[in-house]
Amino acid sequence: MKKTSLRGLSFILALLMIFSSVSAGCFASAVGKASGLKATASTESSISFSWTKVSDADGYRIYRYNTSSKKWVGIKNTTALTYTDKNLAAGTFYSYGIRAIEVKDGKYVYGEASNIISVLTRPGKTNNFKCTNAGLTSVTLKWDKASGATGYEVFQQNPSTKKYVRIAVAASNEYTVQNLNENTGYVFAVRAYAKNDSVSYGEAAYLSVKTAKRGLAKVSNLRLDAFNEKAYRIRWDAVDGAAGYQVAVYDNAAKKWKLLGATSKTYATLNAADRNANYRYTVRSYIKTSDGYAFGPLADPIYAFAKPSTPTGLQGAANSSGGISLKWNKINGVTGYEVHTYDVINGKWVYVASTSATTYNVKGLKETSHYKYKVRAYKATAGKKFYGDFCESVTVEFFAEKNDSIYSEEMEKSGIFGYLYDPAGKYFYTADDPWQRNIGYNSIFDTTAPITFIDFDTVRLRFPYGDKDWMIQLWKGQYGLIFYGAEVGVYTKPKDRTLMHYDCATDEEMLRMSMVFNEYKGGKWQQRFTRPYGYYWWCTGFVPGNKMGDFSVLKLDMRITAKDYEMLRGIKDALEQNNISYSVSGLDLYFTFS
Repeated sequence: MKKTSLRGLSFILALLMIFSSVSAGCFASAVGKASGLKATASTESSISFSWTKVSDADGYRIYRYNTSSKKWVGIKNTTALTYTDKNLAAGTFYSYGIRAIEVKDGKYVYGEASNIISVLTRPGKTNNFKCTNAGLTSVTLKWDKASGATGYEVFQQNPSTKKYVRIAVAASNEYTVQNLNENTGYVFAVRAYAKNDSVSYGEAAYLSVKTAKRGLAKVSNLRLDAFNEKAYRIRWDAVDGAAGYQVAVYDNAAKKWKLLGATSKTYATLNAADRNANYRYTVRSYIKTSDGYAFGPLADPIYAFAKPSTPTGLQGAANSSGGISLKWNKINGVTGYEVHTYDVINGKWVYVASTSATTYNVKGLKETSHYKYKVRAYKATAGKKFYGDFCESVTVEFFAEKNDSIYSEEMEKSGIFGYLYDPAGKYFYTADDPWQRNIGYNSIFDTTAPITFIDFDTVRLRFPYGDKDWMIQLWKGQYGLIFYGAEVGVYTKPKDRTLMHYDCATDEEMLRMSMVFNEYKGGKWQQRFTRPYGYYWWCTGFVPGNKMGDFSVLKLDMRITAKDYEMLRGIKDALEQNNISYSVSGLDLYFTFS
């Protein structure tokens, strides 16, 4: 331990007088005086001490001085001759004393107070010791602040003797060592110290550092890092030993590099005079020396630019080659464009293709449906693409095949009692404009159907769309005594109509659909008839036979095309409410009613 100064001696004598006065007020002493109290060890959070045995003592009372209340506080009774006080603050002065204890008639009798010791805990560790800049002839050292530290001692190792020599006492947690040799390795150490009347030192940290050499390395990995419509950022990898970096742009008119400025960071944010123009940039590192600046070589230049413009004028239409043709307006200065389409099944946009042209032909479409597309521009540099925003999407209606069944105006408009016969398919079906269309639909019709020997299974798909309530109803079963088959009807009613009576869909409200009617026969499902894909308000089919009450052997495979994505969501919700599984392709829904 360090020798105590006169100031410390005065403090200890004052404490001794206070401690002795506490002792005087106790029981008459019969036990000897404690002596030999001394500190044996200290850490950042503990102090250990010992004392001499008192022959007639039954134990000892340990006291610590409270600097706030200015009173001695008993902290422990023990029969041992050593004690370690824990959970202390780093770099803090603590004072201790003890008294021997004798037990008489069940009461404690205390001896005279011992000598007083005052001990400093060690300051905290100097963690994260590192070099923040290694120049040609200097290095800057930095470390985390240590708890309880008054200051820090900085040491440099002598390369010959391997001993550490103190070169500085720092008040803060940073120090720059000057006058070093260029491109030379050094070893440094730092430790915190706490000072009161004595000095306590923390644990030392060590660091090996090499000063920079003249001629810094070439800046590498210069790249476009980010951008928006008005500015962009370039970034590069740090160069060992560099104090900073110079950024330059190529002046096409003067045919030379023009210095823009310097930074200590490894990136620079630049404004774009023309967001669609390309500008070429380079960077070099530098250090400051006693005779000026030293520079590294210029980095490989890159092109940088602001965020590409958003494409305009996107149009799409079905073409004569059985696909969809897309076109949009040209954007100057971009590398190319990406085309994306909307995947309705998975509910997300997906990549279709990249092109440098302002047109693209979508091929291989087989399903009649609505398809959505959008386009974005991109620029490429250093093997990486940088994208602008997507334009507004366009929806294209595509027909996989054109035949008479697709268009309602080319379907039959009438028939005998509203029914027609298909000799090829050998089934009856309703005409497009039968007398039943004037009546509409009410659930009472289904309730009274058995009176006319009609027995069927049905499901109603109800959903709101536009300014009306819609319903698609499906039936399968027995119709009279000699026919069985299926129906799919499309109905609407005003939202304010409280009576649950629906009107038959108008020509404008008809939906495109197809129906395959199947019967389980001979141990497998067999197709009885198919209603072709086209516009319907009432899609029906009936074949001779009797399946009264036996609905399980009949099923419909349906395809219904929604008018738009709002209707698509409505039909999907209705199917889910009726526990009917489905799949989606574009605006088409496929499901089975069994």
